[in-house]
Amino acid sequence: MKNYIFIVSLIVLISFAFVAFAKSKPNGQPFQALWEAIEEFGPQDPQGPPGESNWDEDRIAELEEQVELLRNRECFLGTTLTCDTDLLGACSVGTKSCNDSLVWGECIADNEPENEICDDEIDNDCDGEVDEECGS
Repeated sequence: MKNYIFIVSLIVLISFAFVAFAKSKPNGQPFQALWEAIEEFGPQDPQGPPGESNWDEDRIAELEEQVELLRNRECFLGTTLTCDTDLLGACSVGTKSCNDSLVWGECIADNEPENEICDDEIDNDCDGEVDEECGS
């Protein structure tokens, strides 16, 4: 019984540590589900006997899963990062976004190949050669 109380207390403490941060984030953040669980199933059940918790095994497992997700996250939902696409020229810079699994998605090129623009010293057609069609 003491282990159960310790585990529940630990989960509640970890949960409350994220509360201030979670309240400042828009809906859809990983903290949102955790915050909703804390609000819905507060630490004490006012209808039950004193000291009885409103937390059941399923809710505890769900919170443990949320905490594990947060612990293993690479990023926060909705954040973006500049990345290298492994392409050439103007197509080499891209953006990757944090997905619903809290891991970075693939790097998407910010620019598509286009006709060369003479004398801009950029590989606009992404073929590895700069201004090659300009007859320099």
